[in-house]
Amino acid sequence: MRKTLLGLLLAAPLLVQAQAPALFTIKGQLGKLPAKTKVFLRNNKGYIDSAEVKNGALVLKGSVAEPTQVRLMLLNNGNRRRLLTGQADHTIFYLEKGTISLQSPDSLGHAAVTGTPLNADHQQLQALVKPGQDQL
Repeated sequence: MRKTLLGLLLAAPLLVQAQAPALFTIKGQLGKLPAKTKVFLRNNKGYIDSAEVKNGALVLKGSVAEPTQVRLMLLNNGNRRRLLTGQADHTIFYLEKGTISLQSPDSLGHAAVTGTPLNADHQQLQALVKPGQDQL
C-alpha cells in the first residue's frame, strides 16, 4: 500500500506537466499598411485575440491546449462590417506550440506561414490543392 501511494505521489508532477498549455507566438511582417490597421485572431468558437499592426509588423502571443485551426483577419480603416461578413483579408493556419511566422508583400491572403510542423504540412497541402482551386 505504501509503495503504491509513493508511486502515485512521484507520478503526480508528470501528469500536471503533461496538461500544461502550449505557448505560441505569431510574428508577422506585411507590406505597407495604413495607420490604425488591426488583425483579429479567430477560431471556430469566436475571437481569441487582436493586435495593432505597426509599420507592417504584428505580434500575438498566447497559449493553446491543442493544435487549433484559426483565421487571422486584417481590418483597416475601421470597416468592421467586412469582419462580420467574412470578406476581410485573411489567412488560415494552425496555432500550435512554437513561433509562427507570417510573411507577405501585400496582404494576408498571400501570406506564407512557416515555423511549425503542422503549418509546414498545411502549406504543402495548399500548394497541391491550388491548381484545382484555380480551375474552379
